[in-house]
Amino acid sequence: MKAIKRTAFPFTFFVLSASLAMSQVGPAATPRPNISLFGDFSAQAISSSHPYGTFVYGGTLGGFFQFRRFIGVEGRGGILRSGSQLHRNTALVGPRIVFSHNRFRFDGTFLAGLGHGGYVHEPIAPGPGGQALIGYGTNTSIELAGGVDYRINHRLYWEIGDVGYNHIFVQSGEGGVTFSTGLVLRLF
Repeated sequence: MKAIKRTAFPFTFFVLSASLAMSQVGPAATPRPNISLFGDFSAQAISSSHPYGTFVYGGTLGGFFQFRRFIGVEGRGGILRSGSQLHRNTALVGPRIVFSHNRFRFDGTFLAGLGHGGYVHEPIAPGPGGQALIGYGTNTSIELAGGVDYRINHRLYWEIGDVGYNHIFVQSGEGGVTFSTGLVLRLF
């Protein structure tokens, strides 16, 4: 919890300061709001010494509301269950910062919410009934991510890549680097 407070306060202060600074800019620098949805294929790296594999795969769905030229709010949910006995589910929301250049859009987010991590552990010596042990936990989760999108047309973007670090505060802590690619559809 201390780590969240140490990270969240400076980031929140930065976002609020940037928002106030943007309010001093004229209407020409503040285009109409942007509401978009996205879907990604994601792969999260697990420690190479982890007995359950080195990657877990799945999908991420989300959306964002870009209410200023550079500042917005993003929400996303991920279900990563393939490729490993480990699984990770997250539901996160937080501020988003964007910079556009020609057909490229660069974004960064700091998201917080709930995460669920779990695994199936095959016992070395089968216990009563010979059943596998299941370890899991649901707790606070944070993610710091950045990515690059390429504008295909006015409404459709290709998310070339999104790289982030996600941490779920369960047991000894579960974290890993996530790589994603997908499509973004601008609604308004």
